[in-house]
Amino acid sequence: MSRGWAGWLLAALLLAGLPSTQAFAASLNARLDDVYRAVGEGDPAAAQSRSAALLDQINDSNSQRGAVLQARLDVLYEYVKLSAAEGQILHEAVQKFAQNNTRGRGLLVRLKILESLERKDAQAASDLAQAAATVALHQSADEQAELHYAQAQAAAEVNGQLDFVRTSARLSLKYWQNLASPRAHWHEAQIYALIGLVYSHTGSKSDALAQYELSSNLAIKSFGADSQLRISCDIQRAGVLADLGRYGEAVVIREAVLLAAQHHYGDHSVDVAKAEGMVGASFQEIGDYAAAHDHYAHAEALLASLPDVSLHQRGVLAVNYGNLLQEMGEETAALEHYRQALAAFDGEKNTHAPAVVLANMGNTEFRLGHYEDAIVDFQRALLLREQADGKDSPGLVYALEGLGDAALALKRYAEAEAYFRRGLLVRGRALPVNHPTTAPLSFGLALAFWGQGKIDDAFHYARLTAEGQQALQASFVTDFSERQSVAYRDLLVPSTALTVSLAAKRGDGESIATAWHLVMVERGLLARSQALRLAAARSLHDPALGKKWSAWQNANTALAQAWLQTNVSSEQLALLRQQVETAEHDLWDKAGRHVVPDVNVTPAIADLARALPADGLLIAFTEGVADAPARILVAGNKSAPEDWYAFSLASNAPPQLRRIGVIDAISAQVRAWYGELRNPHSDLAQLRRSGLTLREQLVDPFVSADQKRSLFVVPEGELFRVSFAALPGNTSGYLIESGVRLHTLVHESDLLLPVSANTSATTLLAGAPDFLTLAANGEPSNRQLCVRASQQGFAAIPNAARELDNLKSLLSASGSASRITLIEGAAATKENVLAALPSANVIHLATHGFSLDESCSDDAPARGVTLAHSVEDAAITANSSALSGLAFTGAKISEQQSPIGVLSAGELGTLDLSHVDWIALSACDSGLGPISRNEGVFGMRRALRLAGARTVVMSLWQVDDASTADLMQALYRARFVEHHDVPTAMANAMQSVLTARRAAGQSDHPYYWAAFIDEGGWR
Repeated sequence: MSRGWAGWLLAALLLAGLPSTQAFAASLNARLDDVYRAVGEGDPAAAQSRSAALLDQINDSNSQRGAVLQARLDVLYEYVKLSAAEGQILHEAVQKFAQNNTRGRGLLVRLKILESLERKDAQAASDLAQAAATVALHQSADEQAELHYAQAQAAAEVNGQLDFVRTSARLSLKYWQNLASPRAHWHEAQIYALIGLVYSHTGSKSDALAQYELSSNLAIKSFGADSQLRISCDIQRAGVLADLGRYGEAVVIREAVLLAAQHHYGDHSVDVAKAEGMVGASFQEIGDYAAAHDHYAHAEALLASLPDVSLHQRGVLAVNYGNLLQEMGEETAALEHYRQALAAFDGEKNTHAPAVVLANMGNTEFRLGHYEDAIVDFQRALLLREQADGKDSPGLVYALEGLGDAALALKRYAEAEAYFRRGLLVRGRALPVNHPTTAPLSFGLALAFWGQGKIDDAFHYARLTAEGQQALQASFVTDFSERQSVAYRDLLVPSTALTVSLAAKRGDGESIATAWHLVMVERGLLARSQALRLAAARSLHDPALGKKWSAWQNANTALAQAWLQTNVSSEQLALLRQQVETAEHDLWDKAGRHVVPDVNVTPAIADLARALPADGLLIAFTEGVADAPARILVAGNKSAPEDWYAFSLASNAPPQLRRIGVIDAISAQVRAWYGELRNPHSDLAQLRRSGLTLREQLVDPFVSADQKRSLFVVPEGELFRVSFAALPGNTSGYLIESGVRLHTLVHESDLLLPVSANTSATTLLAGAPDFLTLAANGEPSNRQLCVRASQQGFAAIPNAARELDNLKSLLSASGSASRITLIEGAAATKENVLAALPSANVIHLATHGFSLDESCSDDAPARGVTLAHSVEDAAITANSSALSGLAFTGAKISEQQSPIGVLSAGELGTLDLSHVDWIALSACDSGLGPISRNEGVFGMRRALRLAGARTVVMSLWQVDDASTADLMQALYRARFVEHHDVPTAMANAMQSVLTARRAAGQSDHPYYWAAFIDEGGWR
């Protein structure tokens, strides 16, 4: 072949695409990018095979040999392979390269640093990193960037090196930020996360969050939403969000990470187990322990089934699971998990993890009452954390809080004060005063001051704690379901109750007003927030929002129907509850979360006083703590308040505050008296004795029984069961006969509700449904309506039709209603009644009611049925709206099909009743339901408030059918014909029934006339 032919052939081959030196370099860079892309995406097989192929194909004479060796180093360190055979091969290759290449010397240093880190010899890695400073002077820019990153990685594992970590990481970051390649983006995202870790350890959580967000966004953009890099970044990001109290965002991110891990790795992987554990942590943080336990248990089982899981990973899950078990009261199981974690972390040079475990062990010993043992654990944790981060690190707080709690329990109040003060000082360097993690510290400090007799200082810190927690609760309810919000509330320290007790000790008007304001903010905060959001959502008139609203209604209906079926499993019910919560979440997302800026605004005391009639007296019950600061945190629990207090206010006097008694004792008395009230055959003498005991505690401190007053009562806890009208008079008769008028307020602000703007009444009278005939005999089954519904049907209500007809005649003759709609008998279906509700502002429903309650009897002709329930059901508070409601024509409950003709409270709460001035539920138990601290009664009572109804009349027990018809006739005459205010109308009606029964020689037992209460608007 001639030279010319050869030259032509070479040119042709080049034109055809054979790699030139420049093209070969570009191809090699692309292959290196593929390595880092595989690492970032989380494809270990591809990353290892690609980097191994490059290592074999690119020899020491190639200028890119150093980049190939570095890529192989990054891959093997990422997958913990430097100590394996592949690592030994790499080590030999790097040593050979370093003998003849200046770049190789820097690479060898980086290799040794990472080898030391993989062996958990952080100090050796740090020493190598510090000594490498002279090597960096002779390196290229990219080699210096690699070295600075390795130095930061090493320093991050050694106590007291956080400033050096941040400096080195930023030097490396400056180089990678100017490049645009998978290799650069991988380094950049890793370094953002490393800097975020530094900020997190030093307590600068907001700065840490900013770094993790940069890392996550870059990982998603460069490697995908399901990438391993995104997953690891967002795990840390969610942790910081939780630390900042932004639990809703943390849950969303962790659930997204779990889905990404499942999608990327399948269900059976270490990454899915870690993600499961993180979701469990989110539910634990908000008090949803059942969900948290499920996720942790699944994660633990998954890790146990997998080979080659690192001890550190097992230790992290063990300590987190232990924390949950501790909070659930399973201390022995918690300690076992902590011991497993300590064993897993044994040998690690960094003392962060062991310090955390020891602090948690201290908490567990504290819960067991082993205070001296707890102090030993906390002191060890404090020492390790000081060694790791210095004596000013916010990370010391957990041990300091534990030491303060233990000192309190041992009545070492001055010691406790010192620990809590130091905790607040170091935490305050990085977080705002009202941050959620400062609440236990400021609360503990208040108790320490109280124990030393420093009441003014104690009151100051109790108030600060309450204000911070209430601000957090107000934001929390916009992100979570009703059930989760209630659970989270129960995790908080009882700071408002402490403020109340201390205000009573101080006794001055300003302290009482401050405490009352805090009580009003906290009282029904969740219900008020929901009501405000629902009202705002209704006002938007958005078709897209309407679809979300319908989905929420349908989810509530499905849950209600399932509860009333007898063949629905607990798993199905749990799924339906979750669907309700999801639909609620979607509704708020569409409506906009932050439409209730005024949820923490409360009425001024002076405005409440002006709103009272001349003879009016407002009595607002609330909680306080026991007069024993050493017991408030007894056994490590943020204990529930133990005492009841009451604020009182007259129109012409300053507010008063006094202790009423012990909550448990008075609650037991209330339940006993209530049981006697709802039994028409109970002994009247015993009923009077029990009632006098209650009256002396609940009423006599404020007003004498023979004094004519209008009492406006805001109940709390079991006091929602009290029919104050039925309390005994001084010598005979009942309180309602002594000239006292009574009205219940859900919240003090109800006192300010103005007179309705409606000029005429549009009335709906509905009920007296046609029910299917009951089958004879048979026993009620669990979670089935017992008594009259137990045989798949409801009993007829003989006097309901008379009641409706009489009310129609009364209102028609008086001219007080511009239009009256009567729906009764066969026409009184659930669908017809629902269709008529929007056009009425006065509503009267006479039918069967049902609720989850202790009673289930068939003694008297009554308008009610009661759900039989299990122990599990009895613990339910939130989401209990499905467990109460009303029955209409054709109502039927069957194992074979969904319930027919039943309107649950859950469905009722989704309606728009903001136009309704008055609604009377002339049915049994319509004012009952599970009672939640500070949130009142769940069920129809709460549902009508959420729906926007102004004044509600409802019953506290299974009412007598005939007496109810008579009471309603008298009530409507007093209210709509004689135009009395609500409490006067109810008082007149009760006295009318009492007088008539006595004249007829019938029993004046309160069962027959005192079941109904009026609540809400009173004018």
